[in-house]
Amino acid sequence: MKLIVVISKFGKGGAERTLSVLSKEWIKTNEVKIIIFDGCNLAYSLSGDVINLKLPALDGIFLKIFQFFRRFIKLIKLFKIENPDLIISFMESANFPSIFAISFTGNLKKLIISVRADPTIMLKIQRLLIPFLYRFPKKIITLSKGVGNSLIKMGIPKKKIKIIYNPLPSSVPSISKSLLKPNNAPKNYILGAGRLDKYKNFEKLIEAFSNLSDLNIHLVILGEGPERKKLENMILNKNLSDRIHLLGLVDDIWPWYRYAKCFVSSSLSESWGNVMVEAMSQGCPVVAFDCDYGPREIITDSLNGLLVKANDVQSLSKAITTLIIDDQIRGKLSHNGLIRSSEFDAKTLSAEWLKYK
Repeated sequence: MKLIVVISKFGKGGAERTLSVLSKEWIKTNEVKIIIFDGCNLAYSLSGDVINLKLPALDGIFLKIFQFFRRFIKLIKLFKIENPDLIISFMESANFPSIFAISFTGNLKKLIISVRADPTIMLKIQRLLIPFLYRFPKKIITLSKGVGNSLIKMGIPKKKIKIIYNPLPSSVPSISKSLLKPNNAPKNYILGAGRLDKYKNFEKLIEAFSNLSDLNIHLVILGEGPERKKLENMILNKNLSDRIHLLGLVDDIWPWYRYAKCFVSSSLSESWGNVMVEAMSQGCPVVAFDCDYGPREIITDSLNGLLVKANDVQSLSKAITTLIIDDQIRGKLSHNGLIRSSEFDAKTLSAEWLKYK
């Protein structure tokens, strides 16, 4: 099969990471070309031919409209020249121009779009366009049932929607393989990871951590983002600078999962939750706020992880304490989490995307 994938940029995000994993599987049996509007600074490796349109996002409404039409025209030309069997676009910034472009080539049945984010927190213009434009592609792939249900509430026909969970990378270290503990890791720590923005809600994690009675436990948060300064000030005000560590981006996250007492997701919203599955794959028990939508689709409470009421800091503190002091519960969640993570096999899930030829 000749496959074209369209994505706006390739930074260090969940959608980009997923496409990297999928492309490594698709290339084994297909011809793969990946069109990127802004192909500078690829954060992950890609398999297939990369076509960089060099059309980055621009500021200002008129420049955004101008750039949209430039992307749209480029896509029309490429779709006609390449004549692929299937086109897959990732995220709204690629979905909208792809829908317009493929409609001009007269074959919308070749297009699958992928919705990677919670529609309720998208830009207003995106929420307005989705009910009209997303009726046309052959299929819409979402990464969770919750995102799919949100689209149905917006008027998208249920039959159009297919849920395919995000795969783990095939390069995930086997739990039987020993990993060296990172040099700068505290002796005992709990772990958080993700972009430092308001949706990841790390303020609540810091609050919950500040309630712990065990003064020998540390909190490590991996990631970068616009909330860093705010979080640093919060840590300073709580006199926790010696026990909370914002370590930024790391080259190899797997040992951090492996040696953590537990992994904590404090997000306000999660369309899926790659980091939770990654933590499970390394035997790290997970506790998460039961936000919309991903955590409750990954975790069965008290079986393979712990779910607590969203934004309930006291309950989060209690759940973390349980995982720190109760070896039996931690062992149970670790074991069952490993089993759960094995269900997100890259080979199996990547094949699901190509069943709509």
